[in-house]
Amino acid sequence: MPSLKIRVRRYKAEELEVGEVVLGVLRLKGEEEREASGNPLEVLLSTAEAEARGRRPDTDYYEVIVEDGETRRVLGEGPRYTWGRRLAFKPERLLRVGIVRRNALNPLVSAPPSEEELEEAELAEKLAGGESVGAYVFKLDDVEWHDVEGEVYVYEGTLALRDPETSNVALVILETESGRRYLRVSRASRKSKSSRTQQ
Repeated sequence: MPSLKIRVRRYKAEELEVGEVVLGVLRLKGEEEREASGNPLEVLLSTAEAEARGRRPDTDYYEVIVEDGETRRVLGEGPRYTWGRRLAFKPERLLRVGIVRRNALNPLVSAPPSEEELEEAELAEKLAGGESVGAYVFKLDDVEWHDVEGEVYVYEGTLALRDPETSNVALVILETESGRRYLRVSRASRKSKSSRTQQ
């Protein structure tokens, strides 16, 4: 039987305040590594079952990762983790958060574009160093970037504004180790009452 590398990563859910944006995130609380042998799928399931039975008060979500020489199997579970919308497809380390204000957004077009116009707009956007989201374009220079320190991860979580009535935040950019994710902000976003960590 091949030797298997097992990693168990444990996370605590919390809210992170970045500028005037409040994000539901996961903070890595600990990681264990060990080796085993056997059927990789059976080892994955038995490790996950043992983790679920040994519930820890400081763990809201955990991942079990089993690797042999060729394959990586991952199982994530959150017995007490029930936060909002999907911010990433798996827990991804958050490097920084970008905020784009409403006044920085420019309509891409006023009428549905032809294919030729769309190609020209994409080329102009690339040449201008901008980004487009939906039907809007903004300059990367207009993004307010906030670095995130520590082992903070995004997966499923809340996205709210501290003061949605007065805020002019239109987009939030989550930059992770895997790339960028653009999220529209609704004026209906409500601030949560649970504890927060400020950046």
